[in-house]
Amino acid sequence: MRMSPNPARFPAAPAARALALLAPLLLGGCTAGGYGLPGGGYFAAPAASADPCAPQRQALAAAGDYFTRDILTGALVGATGGGVIGSLVSGDWRGALTGAAAGGAAGAIAGYWQALARQNADQAALDSRFSGDIGRENGWISRAQGDFDALMACRLDQARRIRAAYAAGAIDRPTAEARLAAVQQAAAADLALARRIDARVNQRSAAFVYAADHLSPGTEAAVLAYHRRWYGARTRRPVAILLRPQPGAPAVGQLPAGSTVSAATSEAGFALVKTGGETRGFVPAAALASPAPAPPPPAPPAADPVQRLAGSNAARRDSFAQRVAVGSSTVARGFQLSG
Repeated sequence: MRMSPNPARFPAAPAARALALLAPLLLGGCTAGGYGLPGGGYFAAPAASADPCAPQRQALAAAGDYFTRDILTGALVGATGGGVIGSLVSGDWRGALTGAAAGGAAGAIAGYWQALARQNADQAALDSRFSGDIGRENGWISRAQGDFDALMACRLDQARRIRAAYAAGAIDRPTAEARLAAVQQAAAADLALARRIDARVNQRSAAFVYAADHLSPGTEAAVLAYHRRWYGARTRRPVAILLRPQPGAPAVGQLPAGSTVSAATSEAGFALVKTGGETRGFVPAAALASPAPAPPPPAPPAADPVQRLAGSNAARRDSFAQRVAVGSSTVARGFQLSG
């Protein structure tokens, strides 16, 4: 049953005022200047002029700034309300939804739906605006993912060049190790930026799910059921672990033949793999042997257009989260001289 917009269904909760008073504490130093840094937006950070990866980092920061802006107006906003508390504690959009409920439907998560319903009097206008908002959001998530992939590839190329210089005898071991440590430090800062973006994407995704569930009851339950199914497998042969699920992508590690992994079906004939509980990267699905057929990738909810839209956002959100997890493993493992 489709629900018509009715903002009166959402009276101001007593907790809202208290949460508003807590906002300065929740936000801390998160201002339009970018964590107190001069110039740029929320995610902007000064880049060293000699950093060969500065353009990729600036592109990721620019994408990140989009997620600090109000979904409806595009104005720079702070994260307030119970939803932020839940998201920060749990680190995912499910926690943000829980936090919104605990906050008495206050803050940005419920606020998007309230504003959407007030600004669009009829169902057709409401559907159109929601579709446009979530489509734009999906595009920016894809952009942020591409920018982060490019930034990690740039850091790995820096490491490759350092190793090549050492192998050729152009630099000695202490110099090579020092340069690799500097690149690893820069990559760790890049990863921290991506994690902040991921947290904002999760919070905003919770706002979309909250709104979608009011437009089409049952959407929240359908999207909550969306998850990647892991299965046990072994490698058929030695195989490179890749940064992204594409032929020719940078390698971030190697798996010997017969390695035991947890795998999840990804796109384009690749599988995401974990070893020891750590998300490592992507390998061709054909390089894996499993005692049971690999489960298909999760299908977004498709019961109606609203659920399909919410499901498409869940898919992009989870894809970006995968890249951040792979980036974490890459930063930890990908910058040793012997790598």
